[in-house]
Amino acid sequence: MKDANQGTGGERFTDGVDLGELVAATKDVEKLSPEQQEMLEDAEQNFGFTWTAEGTETLYHRSRAVIACKAAGKRFPIGGMWQEVHDLEGLRKQALFNKQLGFSGEIILHPSNVAVINEVYSPAAGQLDFYRGMIEAFAAAEKEGQGAIMYRGEHIDIAHVETARSFLALWDH
Repeated sequence: MKDANQGTGGERFTDGVDLGELVAATKDVEKLSPEQQEMLEDAEQNFGFTWTAEGTETLYHRSRAVIACKAAGKRFPIGGMWQEVHDLEGLRKQALFNKQLGFSGEIILHPSNVAVINEVYSPAAGQLDFYRGMIEAFAAAEKEGQGAIMYRGEHIDIAHVETARSFLALWDH
């Protein structure tokens, strides 16, 4: 007897699934079936979005994906995929926006995209020195009993220092 979820050409179909419920379940993405994961991967088609370079139609889903990854202990959510492979400025804008959302990198479709993604996701000039100095200044302030400081015009407390330490652990070789 043929599997009820298998088409005549061997393709697989999922049972009737409410796509809204599927997206709501993304916090447990590792529990989704391969078919459900495929449905999420082609959200434009399955949700009826109209793709835009700005990406506002997928903002909620991308934000939710970052939160779900972090909640599941996945430290490095990956964004993508920019379809207009020769529009490097568009790629740069999307990658910068995804980085702001909390993504750690991008899936790319074309070798010409590598330099842009490396540029966007690598530390900015001076960022490593900024974080090293912040940690040093905060440590000195802690010895004096302070729990917060002003460093280069910014308010810094232990949460900022922990972020700096995590960042340096990844990039400071």
